[in-house]
Amino acid sequence: MAIAHVCLGCGADLARIRVIRDPHYRLPIVTCPGCGEACVRRLDPILQRWRAFQSLAEALCALMVQVLIVLLLAPATAGVVDVVPDLLPVVISGDLFDLLYGQSLAALVIGVTLPVLTGVWMTTGLGHWRPWLARAVWGLLIAALLSWDMLRLASETIGNELGIVSGIGAKAHLKLAFYDWILRVVVLFVFLMMTFAGSPLGAVLLKIHARRRTRRWSRRRARLRRRMRGG
Repeated sequence: MAIAHVCLGCGADLARIRVIRDPHYRLPIVTCPGCGEACVRRLDPILQRWRAFQSLAEALCALMVQVLIVLLLAPATAGVVDVVPDLLPVVISGDLFDLLYGQSLAALVIGVTLPVLTGVWMTTGLGHWRPWLARAVWGLLIAALLSWDMLRLASETIGNELGIVSGIGAKAHLKLAFYDWILRVVVLFVFLMMTFAGSPLGAVLLKIHARRRTRRWSRRRARLRRRMRGG
């Protein structure tokens, strides 16, 4: 509802009069019930600037939240993907005592819940993206973080060739780094597939949010109708 709208014919306040869109120019037309004068309703400059500021503030808040989620999820995902291959021998051997003694069970639980939470975020926060595109970009980001270890091992290999680092041969060191990185890429692929498990929960949260917005707008329209009827 406009703050104030004075009729140019009789001076009556038309702020509570409902706008009718012109069928040709789509202009907001208000007709005075007293004198029948028709005029175009314009937004108050203060209200227009306030709405523009609100839109900008909401966009910045949404961007900050997305950046914060990425800063939290990306290192956690890279850490889990980096740790899981080291736990596979213990899991395959079935030695539950060593698994519990090494406090690896918590890491396995995080490795299961983290992709589900990532899938929920991709559905709610990146719903305007295609699912495969969101997961491809996320996988490339995590792979880039994991590549740091491969670069570190490659640098050690170069040092091995120069005789700076003692240990196994340079070729064996490089092969070990390559196979280690490939194993983590496979784990990352499984992780990305597991994110689809969080999509249904994200869809439910989106429906709840949409219903809340619909109810809020319905209450606003109901209040506006009561004001218009009450005069």
